[in-house]
Amino acid sequence: MYNMLKNKKHDQEIYFLIFSLEIPESVLLAKLLGLYCAEEFGIYLTLDDIMSFQTLMNDETYEYLNKARTRLQRKGKISFNTKAIIPALK
Repeated sequence: MYNMLKNKKHDQEIYFLIFSLEIPESVLLAKLLGLYCAEEFGIYLTLDDIMSFQTLMNDETYEYLNKARTRLQRKGKISFNTKAIIPALK
C-alpha cells in the first residue's frame, strides 16, 4: 500500500478501503507515516515515538509527521471500515 502511494503518477486515482479487523486505524496510519518519514526525511520513528506512548513528541517530530500526513493525503484516499463485515445474526 505504501509503495503504491509513493509511486503514484499525478493522473492516477488511488483509493483504499481498509477493513480494520486486526489492526486499528491509528496504528496503520502511524506505520505509513513512519515509513514516509524514514524514506523522505531520513528520520526513523518507532510506533511508540509516533503514538507518544512513552514520552511526549517534540516539535520537530510533530512537524515531520504533519508534513508526511499532508503529502500522503495528496497521493491517495484511504478509508477505514470499522463496522462488522457481516451483520450480527439475531
